[in-house]
Amino acid sequence: GLGHTGGTIDKLESIPGFRTQYAAEEFAQLLLSSSPSNDTNDSGGGDCGGPLNAAIVSPSENMCPADKRMYALRDVTST
Repeated sequence: GLGHTGGTIDKLESIPGFRTQYAAEEFAQLLLSSSPSNDTNDSGGGDCGGPLNAAIVSPSENMCPADKRMYALRDVTST
């Protein structure tokens, strides 16, 4: 299984103040916005001068309900 290494999202969630969960509308706004969020949980960063145009994503239960089961199966079968 993943063991102590975890996954990419797990590693990002370990950064204090780093948010990994957004509503679909908020996520789209973050990708298209040319300025950082005013959210108090914002991890900082600064204005990049243009839209982000990139994201690291993980499927949610609403978007892909089978994903959690598939990863659980992969974990116990080491595949």
